[in-house]
Amino acid sequence: MNDLLKKRIVALMKERNITQMELAEIAGTTQATLSRNINGVHEPKADIIEKISNFFNVSTDYLLGKTDNRNPVSTPSIKEQLSEAQIALYNQTESLTEEQMLDVIKYVEFLKSKEGK
Repeated sequence: MNDLLKKRIVALMKERNITQMELAEIAGTTQATLSRNINGVHEPKADIIEKISNFFNVSTDYLLGKTDNRNPVSTPSIKEQLSEAQIALYNQTESLTEEQMLDVIKYVEFLKSKEGK
C-alpha cells in the first residue's frame, strides 16, 4: 500500500473515530488483513478499497492518491442522460390526447429518418 493510501485511511478512521476492527468488519475482511493492507505488507483487494471508499463517502481515486478531491463531481453517463430525457418526455406527454401522441410518434419517426441522410 502506498504511503498516501495509508495516511488517508488512517486519517478517515480518526475522523469517524472507528477502529481497525470496525473498519475491517465494514470492508468484509479481518482486522489482521486490514492491518497488513494499511501497513503495506499486502496490497488491498479492489473490493475492499471500494467498500472503504463507500463507507467514508470518498472516491477510490482519493484513497489511491490519484486526486486530492474527496468526491469529485462526476458527469452523468449518456445512459443516465437518456433516462432523464425519457422521463422528462414522458412527463410532458402524459396529458396529451391520443391524436397528439400520434403526432409525437410521427415526429420521432421523422427525426429518426433524418439520421440516415
